[in-house]
Amino acid sequence: MGRKPSIFVVLALALLLGHFGQAHAAIIAFDNAAAQAPAGIQNWKGNLGLDFTVNQTISVTALGAFDDGNPADLVGTRANGVTVGIYSLSTSSLVAPSVLFTPANFGSQVNGDAFLAVTPFNLGPGKYTVVSLNDPNFNSGLGAGPTNVTLNTGGGSINFNVPTALSRYDSGTTLDLPGTVANYMPVPRFAAGTFEFEPTPEPNSLFLLCSSLVAGGFLGLCRRRGSAPASTPVC
Repeated sequence: MGRKPSIFVVLALALLLGHFGQAHAAIIAFDNAAAQAPAGIQNWKGNLGLDFTVNQTISVTALGAFDDGNPADLVGTRANGVTVGIYSLSTSSLVAPSVLFTPANFGSQVNGDAFLAVTPFNLGPGKYTVVSLNDPNFNSGLGAGPTNVTLNTGGGSINFNVPTALSRYDSGTTLDLPGTVANYMPVPRFAAGTFEFEPTPEPNSLFLLCSSLVAGGFLGLCRRRGSAPASTPVC
């Protein structure tokens, strides 16, 4: 009957689409510094895992491997590259395909880590570990001081159970969930695998907001139009 109601719809949809279309800067979970103390670099020929807890669903957009700022180190301790993947601790299985880093295939370099983009995948609330295989890591237990790393929670989307987060390791030759667990201090014990993520939006609250805007617009318009019964608005 008029054009004004459609304006409210357009505005609400624009708000909703605008929110989902906003660019979100990726957050690095374990942001390792480059040039860690040389005495702490360890050529571990096996798997290293770092546990974390997801509190609110996140979207993982890239996996990372520690190379101390030098992609040449991604040749790996067995000279066959560095493999990284994320395991669910509830199912003991990979949550998405792993990635292989090499000096010729390392994506982008950020501080002490190389990152390869992946098809984004969600991690729901629960406990996980990011595992790297054949990564020349920094091990704070070698007497070279603590790991120079910034732990980023994404506003509380994840946490690292500091100061009691678990580190894991085994000497396997293929990527797996490390079976040897230790309550190592400090956290994290290793500069090894990492990942980039984004907190996911909460669509329910957004839809509620948009619905309220649309309903409010219609009601306001109907009240101005006349005195029809509330159950049959004149719109």
